Amino acid sequence: MARAGRGDREGETPSPPRWSRCDRLRATGPSHVQAVTKSPESAPLEGQPSRILPPMSLARSTARITLLNLCGYLVSLSVHILFAGMFGARLSADAWFSAVAVPNFLTFALFASLGKACLPVFVSVRKERGAEWFAVLSGIANLTFIGLGVLAVLVTIYSEPLTRLLVPDFDPARLALTRTLLEIAIWAIPAAGASLVLAAALQGLRKFALPATATLAQPIGLITGLLLFRESMGVASMAFGLVAGCWAQLLILLVATFRTGRYRPRFHLGDEGVRRILTLLPPLFFAAALVTAYLIIEKRFASGIADPAVGPVSWLDYGRRPANLLIMLFGTSLIITSYTSFAESAARKDLVELRSRTWRAAVILFLVILPGAILLFVFAGDAISLVFERGRFGPRDTEHAAAVLRLLLPFLVLAAAGRVLNHAFLALRKVKVPVLAAMAGLLVYATLGIPMRNAFGYRGLALLAGIGISVTAIFTGTALLLLLGRPRGEGILKSLLQMALAGAVTATILWFARDLIPPRGNPFLLRAAILGALGAVSLAVYLGVLAVCRNIHLAQVIRALAKRNVSDDGALPGDRTSSP
Repeated sequence: MARAGRGDREGETPSPPRWSRCDRLRATGPSHVQAVTKSPESAPLEGQPSRILPPMSLARSTARITLLNLCGYLVSLSVHILFAGMFGARLSADAWFSAVAVPNFLTFALFASLGKACLPVFVSVRKERGAEWFAVLSGIANLTFIGLGVLAVLVTIYSEPLTRLLVPDFDPARLALTRTLLEIAIWAIPAAGASLVLAAALQGLRKFALPATATLAQPIGLITGLLLFRESMGVASMAFGLVAGCWAQLLILLVATFRTGRYRPRFHLGDEGVRRILTLLPPLFFAAALVTAYLIIEKRFASGIADPAVGPVSWLDYGRRPANLLIMLFGTSLIITSYTSFAESAARKDLVELRSRTWRAAVILFLVILPGAILLFVFAGDAISLVFERGRFGPRDTEHAAAVLRLLLPFLVLAAAGRVLNHAFLALRKVKVPVLAAMAGLLVYATLGIPMRNAFGYRGLALLAGIGISVTAIFTGTALLLLLGRPRGEGILKSLLQMALAGAVTATILWFARDLIPPRGNPFLLRAAILGALGAVSLAVYLGVLAVCRNIHLAQVIRALAKRNVSDDGALPGDRTSSP
């Protein structure tokens, strides 16, 4: 029996029956297909945008990507645990971190530019031309692979002058090892760049899980290289493992992507979509390169620290690892899921919706990242000791890496929010602001780098790096306010003040509880369990204070996050205020 429409009441005109998904599956024959495909209710109304794909829940998608990224980052962290125990913070470690700075710099710049240039174009071309968008994907993937392959050849040929430019103050043995590792590791870049293009295509189809899962190939390759070839190759086993992992990731994404369309071995330079991406890419890459250039400059500055027996380059990298784990775990997940919605709002030219989504994403990022940052700040030494202190990584290395972690954490939280806001400009294809913001931060770092190094050593470089990326974030946020205007009402400011109060209470409680963790020499599992319990307590205190501030129950906070019950102005429940 057919279900009655909403108009099947007395005195009303009956409306056409609504077809459920099960009705469509049970329906057979051309008449049923014609009824479904030609139903007036299935067509978009005039003046309204048609949705190619179903709407996405930001919180649910972010949670899914966060879980997948957590697995990837835990595997990646295990790589650094193994590396710290095997090589410590001395000659081999300094050479590895210096050599891999160039591939890391290129990978991050490509991640922040290539995928961001491709995704909005893929979405709009698919909406306008249907299946022809796959020609754009094929052309960009081919251009990226060939171009980065040529770059890898050039880096290999000119590796000696490049290494001397990167770390001019290394001793000859460390300089030669850095050059060898660079010549191997650079061949991960062609595969990494092509993988970013394919991942952007899958994200445009709202397939977030597979790209996040494919990134596991890189740390798995590193672990395999360390365990199988460390005795015969030494630290070079890491470089070969990196290359193998990146090419395995590319193979996985190739199989997944080209099952959705037909690959075309051409560049399609005359295609409008390809030209749009090539127009967007240079300024985006330049802006991303400016943001991450401090990693290259840092190696040059750190190589000039006087004592050759210490590992200042390694201390800076080890100290940054836990902070990057926290920031990228939540920040990257939120950026991946929110940038697609930013691009859709920009494609519809709905600036009000874009403003709402942008500030909402920034508030959610602060909400989820602040408790972990406070825990790491208070227990920086214990965290570094639990993760890295074994084998050739001693207590002295723990002390220096913990100092770097404490100096960077407050600034990295602000920088993560700046990255979210930055993607609103990328969705609008306004790349001048990210370029100017990155230039401001880099100018601060490059100008004050040598004086800070001479005055405070590696600690001065860590502090200056945090200040530089914070300048970039503040510049971006100010420009976004000028472009889109502030959110309606006072919900954003009120939410941030409440989170700051909850963070202060949590930090105070953890500071007085810092002596609860047993000192070094006690069982690892005992120390890890107590640190984990303190983390759970800090999260409970943080959410409890927020619940009191908002005058609602704790369950409502959790339910609001799960259901994305966030107001249009970016505030959480309890912060709704009327617009003037």
